[in-house]
Amino acid sequence: MKVLHVHTESGWGGGEKQLMQLIDGLNSEGVQSSLFCHRHSELANRCAENSIPHVTSASTSVFGFGYYNLFRLIRHTAPDIIHAHTSKAHTIVIIISLFIRTRPLIVTRRMNNPVKNNFLGKFKYTNKNIKKIICVSEAVQKTLSATVNAEKLVWIYGGIAIEKTRHQINRSFLSDRYPMLKGKKVAGFVGSFTDVKDPLLFIRTAKKLLSEKPDLMFVMIGDGVLRLDVDELIKGYDLSSSFVFTGFLEEMIPAISSLDLLLVTSKNEGIPNAILEAFACEVPVVSVNVGGITELIDHEQTGLLAERSALGLATCSQRLLEDNAFRERITDRASRKLSLFDYRIGIRKTAGLYRELLGKK
Repeated sequence: MKVLHVHTESGWGGGEKQLMQLIDGLNSEGVQSSLFCHRHSELANRCAENSIPHVTSASTSVFGFGYYNLFRLIRHTAPDIIHAHTSKAHTIVIIISLFIRTRPLIVTRRMNNPVKNNFLGKFKYTNKNIKKIICVSEAVQKTLSATVNAEKLVWIYGGIAIEKTRHQINRSFLSDRYPMLKGKKVAGFVGSFTDVKDPLLFIRTAKKLLSEKPDLMFVMIGDGVLRLDVDELIKGYDLSSSFVFTGFLEEMIPAISSLDLLLVTSKNEGIPNAILEAFACEVPVVSVNVGGITELIDHEQTGLLAERSALGLATCSQRLLEDNAFRERITDRASRKLSLFDYRIGIRKTAGLYRELLGKK
């Protein structure tokens, strides 16, 4: 069975990690995978390093040269299934399917936004050429069911390699790199500095926490288009001495494992890799209540959920930072719940879906 995966973004995050895991794991299920992706992306670099078959294009715009490159690739390789992993990839494969006869199209949907109420949105999600939409959480499936025929929707968690993650734990990773963190409690932000991740709310929460715990330190792991806004807000609050910026790290898991608290401020999420990795590292999590996060965090059982406000997040964070017994109960339950998010389960289910669509056992 040959599957062509289509991905159009240049950044690197949880979705890209899970795609790499999927392609690697599908080999053991008898699935021959190849990937079409952006030439100047971290995903392309990782594919090259790991000898994963891939074709790149300098442009992945819907009507640009990338469209033509993908069109030629599909005609040349004749994949049994085409699997789109981003919104733009979804649009491109739908357009291509109008001009050439393609094999079954599958789309992975990660975000919990409602389908846009316009022609393109409805066309993409109700198009007959899309045979299945893989929702990364129950919340995403529920949101899409308002627009899409329920028979097209299937819910499959991506997950992480649990034991591999645990083997990378290094509690002193950040303090070894940044001596100012030694002996301090550290709260962390992990992700791109974009509107959807809301790093500015993380900083406003830090300001609230520092009024009660002035020795607390904050580490922001990532970067992005809001970096200048982040810098300006921190300077405006006069909090520069309490913050460390690492940029994007190759050693993400050691970094997460050396936090005392992971704080998630996103406006929208599917199933965040950072929370799964924190669970594996027994790092407690405080998060806003959005998207699929409630499928991970049972309030006061596997983490704390807060209202979208600096005060609400700070109150929950302070509780976990101060109550060691409560913190241990939370991280223990979270670690045990992680078995539901073993990436091998998602790989088996995805391979089974491919076989179902092709009428194979």
